[in-house]
Amino acid sequence: MIQKKTNLEESAQKYLKEASNRGEVLFEKWRKSVPGEGLENLYDYNPIKAKNVAVMLENQERHLQQYSETTISQNFQTRPENVLKIVRIGSANSNRGNIFTEIPLMTTDDAIYFLNLTYENTITGKDQTADEYMYEKAYQFSAGEVQYIDTVGTAGTTYSITVDNLPILPNKVFILLDGQLVGYDDGSLTITPQGTLLTSGSIDAYSTGVVSLIFASAIAATSTIRVITHFDAEESAMYTNYPKISINVSKERFNARLMPLGYSYSMMTATMFETTGLGNLEDDLLLAVGDEHAKAQDYRAVGIGMSIAKTNTAYSFNTDFASQGEISDKLHAQKISSFFSDMSGDIQNDIKRGVLNRIVAGSKAVTYFKKHDLWKDDLSQRRTGMYKAGTLSDIEVYQCPTLTGTLASNEGFATYANPEQPLDVGVAFGVLTQLTSKLAYPQFYVDANIGIVEDFKIINKKFARKFTLANLPSYTV
Repeated sequence: MIQKKTNLEESAQKYLKEASNRGEVLFEKWRKSVPGEGLENLYDYNPIKAKNVAVMLENQERHLQQYSETTISQNFQTRPENVLKIVRIGSANSNRGNIFTEIPLMTTDDAIYFLNLTYENTITGKDQTADEYMYEKAYQFSAGEVQYIDTVGTAGTTYSITVDNLPILPNKVFILLDGQLVGYDDGSLTITPQGTLLTSGSIDAYSTGVVSLIFASAIAATSTIRVITHFDAEESAMYTNYPKISINVSKERFNARLMPLGYSYSMMTATMFETTGLGNLEDDLLLAVGDEHAKAQDYRAVGIGMSIAKTNTAYSFNTDFASQGEISDKLHAQKISSFFSDMSGDIQNDIKRGVLNRIVAGSKAVTYFKKHDLWKDDLSQRRTGMYKAGTLSDIEVYQCPTLTGTLASNEGFATYANPEQPLDVGVAFGVLTQLTSKLAYPQFYVDANIGIVEDFKIINKKFARKFTLANLPSYTV
């Protein structure tokens, strides 16, 4: 339920601050531990993610405290610090938190708070409607005394237009024809023509607001006459016409559930590692399982991101330079930055906030991006699963393998975020911890599971947009 501004707004800000402070304290606790190895490097690159990983390590340790070290070794077939390593590897290697918003949970039933600003009342002549989101509208008349009324042309030259919200103020009446100023009030009930489009005009009284206009030529139905006035805000009865906004706090409650991932190996494999010097099976297994877990998180997030992106307007960029009037493929590729700028502008027009900050794309789309002069490769991550490929101008680009039914190699989606509100985002993932279990069978076989306890909430699906690069060249070997 959305509630009006009370101490809930302060609670929302307090929640974010406390979560950040808790993460900072736990980061300091875990950064010098064996399971927390590499957290300091991660903090330099992404402090929010490093703090989230520290919270997960704390949650996992709290869970493990239910068992003795002997029980953990028998039931999980590993040491306690290695169970924590799986958490650190799986969380730190995932790119989901770099693209979407991840929130560390302390319980399976945590809630997040985010602010919504809405118009409280509907006012004629100001465009605003009650319960509309303020950020998603752009009204030049919403604040103050200014109001307007529009009249469509009727193929005539004479018009009588009655203004709303009376009385109106002298010297505050303006006449526009298709956005062009054609006359204004002289303060004595006479409309002074501006230019030659309006012949004459008058106001019967400021208390009744009837405006009479005579134009030099007929006004077609394709044209609009706009009368702009100021009502007298000092009149005692006019307070009902004041525009009002409400600051609301929305609460979304997570219902974190287990997302399991299984793995297995034979005792002979362990023996081979130990006797041939190939390495430590447990360490290699932890790295592999952590990576696979991170990959699963990323691909699941891509599926969610692509599904909400498809609910909005889709965009297509034609890479065939010849058909687009360019002299070379290289020159045409420079237009891809304008393509995303236009997309970002559409978002701004649609919901009036947010900036394009991340792109997730297939391999062929990323290859095309690299033709742009402002492309910079990023080699900080291994080229497996989904990884950060580079930046296009100042936009981070993540390359994702083809996911059947979800993401083609020439497709992708762009995500947006509101820099003014940390939780005004497309999707928020709430992560509690990871659980590990293992069973050794008499048949010299080990079967195990790792599960992440998490949930996600779609906050605003308009923050994701799908795009396609059409007519990419094909290369054969």
